[in-house]
Amino acid sequence: KRQDNYLSYTLNGPLTEDDIKEVVNAYRIFLNMLQSSAIKKSKAKNIYSLKVSFKNNANMWKILELDCNSTLESLKNEIVMYFGFSDSKKYSFEYKNNVYAPSSAFKTINSAESVTLYSLGIENGGQMVYSDGFDKSLDLVINSSGIMPADKKAVYPRLYRQSHDITQRERSDEF
Repeated sequence: KRQDNYLSYTLNGPLTEDDIKEVVNAYRIFLNMLQSSAIKKSKAKNIYSLKVSFKNNANMWKILELDCNSTLESLKNEIVMYFGFSDSKKYSFEYKNNVYAPSSAFKTINSAESVTLYSLGIENGGQMVYSDGFDKSLDLVINSSGIMPADKKAVYPRLYRQSHDITQRERSDEF
């Protein structure tokens, strides 16, 4: 049950085995995220700053920062996490009329698992489109600010900023 304090939850009724499994699974995911970020932090020398917005609403955006050697699959994972999307195996990125997707999804040479942001040569102002492969209303436009030096104190990948509109929508649970 949700309390007035958004960070507080209480259980209604006895604690079940499923409840315990969910807590343990959430803890494992949290540990994996921490370990992954710690590894990436030590390797990040240069980053891409990417403004990710809904194709149908440019006022709903987040700025993600990733190591320039991150793969498109890594970018997809960050999008899934920060936008709260389900993890689609049919996702794709389109950049300069080329489609990049999981190697199993469209049997493409442009494998999202092996193509890095750096290898795409995305320049300042470069734009690509992300699609989850199912719901066109969730298509995203990704605008690059180009390669920048990493902040040595920051952990990458990270959510750098987000719009007021998306914050308000997340608070009202409209996603």
